[in-house]
Amino acid sequence: MSSIAVAVSYALEQFSEQKEKIEICLAFGASRWEAGRSVAAEAIRLAMLPTINAMSIIGLISIPGMLTGQIIGGAPIMDAIKYQQIIMFMISASSALGVLMSILTCIFICIDNSHRLRIERISKSKPWIYEKYRGLIASIKRGIIKLKNSL
Repeated sequence: MSSIAVAVSYALEQFSEQKEKIEICLAFGASRWEAGRSVAAEAIRLAMLPTINAMSIIGLISIPGMLTGQIIGGAPIMDAIKYQQIIMFMISASSALGVLMSILTCIFICIDNSHRLRIERISKSKPWIYEKYRGLIASIKRGIIKLKNSL
């Protein structure tokens, strides 16, 4: 999920910052995929860096929980290593698939069927859940203060 959040955040930020460049590409006849390719490639690279870095140190610097548990449980070390590699490959593949799908959806939404950049679709405001969270915290604080004053 963190990879997807990084990728979408970066892509939306770049769509806002590079809107002139993208609109020029679209005006010269580029499709939505050609115009958004540079943003998508950089977003995917940036989002996958933590996963790739985590894969590079497994077994050398950090010993993950599954590997440790199997070794302590008496499993052969080579089997434990193979299982841990499979788990890491599955995590990185699912992360890559999620990032790719979210970036393609982002391009699909931000550039419409007529190959126009729709910058108004990018919202700068925080989601409604943040406001509800703040209201909940404020009401809890008021309740604690009332309880404290009544005691």
